[in-house]
Parts: sequence; C-alpha cells; structure tokens
Amino acid sequence: MPPRTRKSLPASELERLAIYGEAGRPGSELHLEAMQARAEALAYTVRPHVHPGLLQLLFATGGVCRATIDGEAHTLVAPCLASIPGGVAHCFNFGPDAAGWILTVAHDHVLEAPLVRNEDSVTSLLREPHVVDLSQNPPQAALLASLFAQLDEELRTDRRGRRAGIEYFLRLILLQHWRAVETREDARHDDRDRRLFYDFRALLEQNFNRHWTVPEYARRLKCSPLRLNRVCRAFTRQTANGVILGRLGEEARRLLVFTTAPAAHIAARLGFPEPSYFTRFFRRQNGMTPGDFRQRQ
Repeated sequence: MPPRTRKSLPASELERLAIYGEAGRPGSELHLEAMQARAEALAYTVRPHVHPGLLQLLFATGGVCRATIDGEAHTLVAPCLASIPGGVAHCFNFGPDAAGWILTVAHDHVLEAPLVRNEDSVTSLLREPHVVDLSQNPPQAALLASLFAQLDEELRTDRRGRRAGIEYFLRLILLQHWRAVETREDARHDDRDRRLFYDFRALLEQNFNRHWTVPEYARRLKCSPLRLNRVCRAFTRQTANGVILGRLGEEARRLLVFTTAPAAHIAARLGFPEPSYFTRFFRRQNGMTPGDFRQRQ
C-alpha cells in the first residue's frame, strides 16, 4: 500500500466504518470486535480513514496484517499490538488467517481513567501511533489475549458489575500496552534522557496553558534548551517547542469536540489573551478555524 499523509476524510467516508455498539448500554463508549469478523466484512481491505477523538488498538494473535499508519508502512506479524490515536490516517490489508481483536475507545474515556493520574501516564498512547512486537514476550502476549477475551465476555453479558468489569479489563489492557511501549523505549534511550523526557512531559502537562518557552522549561528542569530539544527529538521526532505546541493543540481539539464551551472560553482556559490569537494558533495547526473544526467533528 502506498504511504498516506495525515488527512481528514469526508463524514460520509467515516460513517461507512461504523465501530460503536449499542448506544446507551453500559460500555457503549468503547467497542470491541474480532479482527477476523472485521476483515471478512470489509473483504480483508480497510480503506484509508481516521477516527476523530477515538483511540484504536489492534491486538494480533494470528496471521499477518499489512498496515499504513500515518504514512508509514508496517507488517503486523502476530503476536503484536498496535495503537492509533484519533485523527491519524490509517488503512489495513488483512491476511486470510489474521486473527485477534480490534478495540476502539474514546479519547476522553482514556483521559478520565484513574490510571492517568500516575506520573507515567497512559495518555502517552494518545500522542502518536505505536506498534509493539510481542514475539519476544510470550507471557505478556498470553496475558493480553486473556484480558481481551475477558473484556469481550463482559461486553456480551448482562451480569452484575458489568460496567465495573468492563472498566477494569479496559484499564488493564491500556496498562499492559503502555508498559510494552515503555519497555521498548527503555531499550532505546539512555536512562538520564528518559528521565528528563518524563520530567518534561509531567511539567508540560501541568503548565501547557501558561505558554512557557523552551528556555523556561529547560531552566526549571535544570538543563540546557539544546539538550531538551535533543531529547525531545529522540523520543518524539519533534523539537521541544513542537511538543509544547502539540500538547496545547491537542487540548484545544479535545475541548472543542467534547465540550460545548464557546471558542472564546476555550481560548481563555488555554491561556490565550485574546480569542483572535487562539484562532490564528488553531488555524496554523489544523488548517481551519475552531468553529469549522467543531462543525466537522
């Protein structure tokens, strides 16, 4: 499949890829389906599309799936786990023996999880796509297979404590995926750089609406702006300023989609002195005004 750039598709295209279950039922804020069922329903090929505001996890337990995620080609050989945040264009070509699970959950549901209050938060899964090979970790692959199967059972039944069961298994799946991502990153990066990046991410999470500059973050982290930029490039392929603006933009999009607050109120909440500044910032990041973005979502 040729590489694809990140691109929003017309609403009609997105509507053809329905992913939610029965509205109003406990757990309807997430959807789980067997990979084979999805593959067969779409003739083993899923065209390029996006899921605005939705995190999608693919857990492959058998076979091979070829994917293009945010313009990068991947061959997903089981066992492996991939996550795709909302707004990231992707497409799939499933092999006839592909097996596993496809889990879709709203970003705001992930953000509301008690787990995200930890310093090393699963919200990192919403920053960028991740593909994790589990072939060298059979125990973790087996644990994930069990968790997905138990989540499926909770979603299919009406027994007591159904909502709690759904939430517990969802959190455990997110936790295991986050651990797998962090274990992979640990092997790539120096411990001091990793600690600096975590500290920067934590400081940014608390202060992104203050519009601090890179030198200000570097001063508080007791490092040079040059080192902070180097570490951010190693972990995210972005400069420190790119990470800062990306976090601000992510929060702006989340508030526009998941709240009814006027754009002027969102601008003030995000630290913009004037709504017009917010509109210019948002247009630079997304190619449209906040109002147009909200209407399309």
